[in-house]
This record gives sequence, structure tokens and C-alpha cells, in this order.
Amino acid sequence: MEKRQKQKELRDTLLSAAEDKKQHLNEEKQSELALEMKILEKALQEPQEDPEEKTKRKHELFKEQQNYLAHRAQQLEEEKRRQKEDEQLLDEEMAKIWAKKAEQLRLEREAREQLLKNVLDTRQLQVEEKRK
Repeated sequence: MEKRQKQKELRDTLLSAAEDKKQHLNEEKQSELALEMKILEKALQEPQEDPEEKTKRKHELFKEQQNYLAHRAQQLEEEKRRQKEDEQLLDEEMAKIWAKKAEQLRLEREAREQLLKNVLDTRQLQVEEKRK
């Protein structure tokens, strides 16, 4: 019996605590809802934005947009300028490479011509010596 009594008391305590918690949550929800309703009512009661303020805001936004577009245009011009500089540097570098390659080909051609001349001169000497 004593055990049942303790279990009943514990159950009653737990039920009471759960009920208190439920009631507390409901009160919080009600207060939040009341606050939201109050804010909503206040927002509805406030006069709409003054047309002059609205126009001023539009002008500010327009000015801000113009500044942004000008800034963006400046960035694009800077990017184009850098790109031209890069292309110019690349063209100069390619010209140097091609000049070096042309010089190398010229030297190789001259070396082949000299070798051929030497071979022909040697052959000519051999032919002349044979005739003697």
C-alpha cells in the first residue's frame, strides 16, 4: 500500500508539473501573440510614407545606382586598359621570340652553306690533285 501511495503521489506531482508547464507555454504564446497584434496594429495605424520622402528616397536610389554604374564603367575601362597592356607585352614577347628564331635559322643556314662550301672546296682540291 505504501508503495502505491508513493507512486500515486509521484504521478500527481508529475501531472501537476506537466500541467504547469503546459499552462506556462500557453501564457507565453498568448503574450507573444498579443505583442505581434500590437505591433501589427501600430504598423497599420502609422500613416503611409510621405510622398515627398518617397520621391527623395527614389532620387537617392537613382543617385546610388548612377554612382554604381559609373564605378562599374570605370572598372571595365581599367580592365580593358590592362588587357591591352597584356596583349602589347605578349606581342612584344612574341616578336622577340620570332626574331630569335629567325636569327637561329639564319645562323643554321649560314653554317650549312659554309659546310657545303668547305665540302665543295675540299672536293675541288681533291679533283685538282688527282689531275696532277
